[in-house]
Amino acid sequence: MALRSSRLRNRTGLSSQKVRQLGSTRDQNGCRLATNTLAGAKVLSQCAACAQARKKQRLEAMTLEQRQALQALVERHDGADNDASMDFSSDFNDEIMGDFWKGTTPKSQGPRQNDHRTCRDRIQCRADAFDAQLPAMMEAYLDWSLQHVQSGTRPGFFHQMAKDALNEVEADSGSWTATVVDLFCAEQVTLTLKASDSFITSALVRQGVIPCSPISPSVAVTVDALEFY
Repeated sequence: MALRSSRLRNRTGLSSQKVRQLGSTRDQNGCRLATNTLAGAKVLSQCAACAQARKKQRLEAMTLEQRQALQALVERHDGADNDASMDFSSDFNDEIMGDFWKGTTPKSQGPRQNDHRTCRDRIQCRADAFDAQLPAMMEAYLDWSLQHVQSGTRPGFFHQMAKDALNEVEADSGSWTATVVDLFCAEQVTLTLKASDSFITSALVRQGVIPCSPISPSVAVTVDALEFY
């Protein structure tokens, strides 16, 4: 009886130099066909070069709003402590960067990727994103407060927004749509993004609303409502 080898045979054909790529394509009739290829180092380098080229094209096709949104994803590494606390969020950055490119990138026909992160991981990622933008948000809030102190009045958010709509909008400014929650109502409005705004969150705070998300905020609460409650 032949002795069985204690070392398992590699039947997949994979190694540190070869990667199996699973995907799908469509034929002339539009039917989906599964693909299963074994890519070596040369093919992988070509795929990486193509990915970089597509990324460059998407960046060039971005509007001002999308560029400012993407700028919110840039992590500010001011020290070694900050680097250590932000290392684990690379997967989170990849996810939200794809969210900002929805308008310029065609929908993928490939298989969906499962998200195995826990709720605690997501909360930590949001907290880290807010921490990175907190100095700009604080400065925007101080500017908003100083403006109302100097004017001697403090109108409501929607009243102030109606007055600002009469002013001329800067040529290089953009816009962001979000649902603003006030004391007695909630409406979807279009807020102005100036070229001097560091982040979307700071642009919203400058107009008297606090965003509920650090990245791509869709809901914001007025300062008046927060102070009341």
